[in-house]
Amino acid sequence: MHTPVDFLIFNGRSYVSDTVKESSTETSGSVQVSQRTMGAYKVAYHCRLQGFKVQVVEFIEQLTYQEYIDIIDKFVGPNTLAVGTSTTFLHLPLSKNKTVNIMGEYSFLSAKWIPTETQEEEDKITQHIKNINPDCKIIVGGAMVNKKSLEYSNIDIISSGYGEVNVPDILLSLQKKEEIKKHFEDIWSMHEIQTSSMTWTNEDLLEPGEIIPFEIARGCIFKCNFCNFRMIGKEKGTYVRASELIRDEFVRNYEKFGISRYWITDDTFNDDNDRLEELRDIVQSLPFKIELVAFIRFDLVIIKDQAQLLKDCGFKMGHAGFETTNPESAKDIGKGMPPLKQMDYLRELKKDIWKDIYMHSGFMMGLPSDTKKSIRDMLNFLRSDNNPLDSYFVFPLNISLPDPHASAPPSDFAKNPQEYGYEWIPFEKKELEEYMKDGNFANYKNKHGITYEDMWNYRAKFLINNLGHPNEYKRKLMSQFQCFGLTGSDLTPEELLQQVKEGTFTTADCERLDRQNKEKYFNRLMSIKEHTTFETLELVDADNLKRISIAREQV
Repeated sequence: MHTPVDFLIFNGRSYVSDTVKESSTETSGSVQVSQRTMGAYKVAYHCRLQGFKVQVVEFIEQLTYQEYIDIIDKFVGPNTLAVGTSTTFLHLPLSKNKTVNIMGEYSFLSAKWIPTETQEEEDKITQHIKNINPDCKIIVGGAMVNKKSLEYSNIDIISSGYGEVNVPDILLSLQKKEEIKKHFEDIWSMHEIQTSSMTWTNEDLLEPGEIIPFEIARGCIFKCNFCNFRMIGKEKGTYVRASELIRDEFVRNYEKFGISRYWITDDTFNDDNDRLEELRDIVQSLPFKIELVAFIRFDLVIIKDQAQLLKDCGFKMGHAGFETTNPESAKDIGKGMPPLKQMDYLRELKKDIWKDIYMHSGFMMGLPSDTKKSIRDMLNFLRSDNNPLDSYFVFPLNISLPDPHASAPPSDFAKNPQEYGYEWIPFEKKELEEYMKDGNFANYKNKHGITYEDMWNYRAKFLINNLGHPNEYKRKLMSQFQCFGLTGSDLTPEELLQQVKEGTFTTADCERLDRQNKEKYFNRLMSIKEHTTFETLELVDADNLKRISIAREQV
C-alpha cells in the first residue's frame, strides 16, 4: 500500500560492538541487540506539530538494497519534501570513502548518507528518489555531521546538532519553494526544553515492554577535560523539562503502548538532587512501575547521598563514569574522588540497597597520568572478583584534533595538549592511521611515553588474554541486558546471563536475534496504512509552567 509522507527519516540505531578474534574463523564479541535512539523521533514529532506527515525507519544498517527501494516506493511520492538520515549513532563523521562510528570502528564502507554495501547502491537509491520526485531533497543530520559532507553530490542539506527547530523550518521552506541554505547548525539548542513535550505515534512502531529513550534535561553542568560534547558546563537547573510534562509523557506511553522502561538520554542524570526529588515524586505518584537506565557520575551518589533517592526514581541500571582506576588520571579529567574508593562504596551498596541495581562503566587508556603499570593494574582489576561492576568496556582515549569544519567543539585535551603532557606524533602503522583519520583522531604520546597506538595493542592483548576467564561475561553482556534481557528473546535475564557465562549464547545468536527483530519490524513498517498529524498544539505558559491548551487530537 502506497502511503507517501512529507519527510522520510532513516535512523541509525545504538549498537556497540566489542569483538576479539579467537582464531582464523571464530570471534568472541559483545552480546547485545540494537535499540532505537531519540533524535530522529524528536525531530519527527516537531515536524508533525507543523502538520507534516513523517515516517522514521529503523534497522537501516541491516536493510538490503531492495528493502531500501521498497521503503522508498511506499513512503516517497510526488509531494515528498525530503528524505534524510539521522547519523549520530550511525557514524562519525561522514566520509568520502568510509565511515567510523562513535566507538572508532568501521560502520560501513563507501556510503555517504545511508549504510549501503557500495557507493553504487547509494547512488542508485538516491537517483530512485529523484526519479519519483526531482524536487525531493536529501537531508543528513546528527550531532557530529558537518558541512564538509556537502562536498558529496548525493547530499543536498546538512543539519548539525539539535534538529527540532531547524528541520521543521527546512520543510516549511521547501513546502513554500523558498530559497534555502545548505548548512544549518544548532549547537546550544534553540528549542525551549523547559516546555518541551514528546508524543510517540502508532507509526513509530513501539513494542510493549521496549526500553525507549526519554529526555528529562539537556546538557551537563560538568566539563570533563576529555569531553567534546555540546552544552557542557551549563548552569545548574537549566535546560530541564517541566515536571508536569514528564508525568504526562510517562502516562501517555504506558496507556497507549504499554511502555514503562526508559533509558534517560541526559548526559548526567544525577547532577541535581532537586531534580531527582521532583522525579521521585512523579514516579511515586504513578499507578504503574517505572524502570530507568541512566548515565550517572558515581562520585555524586556518595557526595550527595543519592543511593536511595535514585532507587526511588525507578533507577535500575546505570552507566557510571568511572573512566579509570588510577587516582591521578581521575584528577586529570576533573574527577577528584579516588576511583577505587568509589568501587568500595559501590561494592557495599550492591550488598544491600542496590542489590537489584546493575552498574556498567566505560574505561579509557591513554589519559595524561596513565603508565604501563597503572593500565595493567586497571585491566587486572576489571577482570578480578573484586570488581563490583556488572559490566564494562575498555577503549583507548580518542582525541579528535581541532577542525574548523567540526560541528562539535574540541576537548580541553585537544585544545591544550601541552598543558596535559600530550605530544602529537605520526602514526607508525598506516593501517591504523587510515582507520582513524575519519574521526580526525590524533596519535599522541602522554607524559609517560604511552602512545595511542600502544593503547590499541594493549586492548587487543587484554581481550585475547581474557578469553575463557570466568569474568569475561562482564565484557560481553552489558548490564542493561543482564537486567532486562534481550528484545525478541524468550530467555529470561537470568537464563541469558547463565548461557553467556557458559558460552552457549554468543554474538552470532545476537546477530540472528537482531535480524529477526528487523524482519518483524520491516513487516510492520510495510503494513502502515496512515500517518499522524496534530490538529492543535500544546501551549505552555513558560513563566508559570501552566498548561493553556492540550493537543491530543490526532488524525
